[in-house]
Amino acid sequence: VYHVYEKTNGKRYFSMLSPAEWGGTAPHRYIGSYQMEADMSWKTVE
Repeated sequence: VYHVYEKTNGKRYFSMLSPAEWGGTAPHRYIGSYQMEADMSWKTVE
């Protein structure tokens, strides 16, 4: 599972750390979590 965050400049990036794993506060705005499927598509993880 990969987690997407958005920096203050609007750039988004993937992280392997979930919001909880940042110790309570992620360094940037959390967008969502996604899992890559076998066909290379992305599935939203709730």
